[in-house]
Amino acid sequence: MTKDTQITFGPVSGKAGDVRLASASPTCAFKGAKLIALDTAGGHATLVRQIYVDNAPIFPRIKFSRWRRLLAWLHLRKLPSIGLPTVTFNHLAVGNGIDLPVCGPAKIITVEVVFLVAGEWRGAFLGYTAAR
Repeated sequence: MTKDTQITFGPVSGKAGDVRLASASPTCAFKGAKLIALDTAGGHATLVRQIYVDNAPIFPRIKFSRWRRLLAWLHLRKLPSIGLPTVTFNHLAVGNGIDLPVCGPAKIITVEVVFLVAGEWRGAFLGYTAAR
């Protein structure tokens, strides 16, 4: 049986040019399906550069819907170290293709955030409890 759950990150603050890590550990076996994030400038003050599960990068290995594949390919191929704007992960996005592996309580999920201007970032992974 699965149950909807979430893991929250942040808030983390920084000034222009800073790179910050927001980390959290699930309390049970967790399967993340969607990242929702916001910042102080409506999603335009920060970039999500990388997502890690126990120091293993999972971004840009992300499943995008067809209409976003070309845009994603262009961004990730030409600018792999820059990341995607936080607005890409806003609460109105139907799905942003994040598909985390099942993470147990001993694992740490980390989001690497780049600040373009001074501000604050916070996020949450939406998902469900999962059998291992």
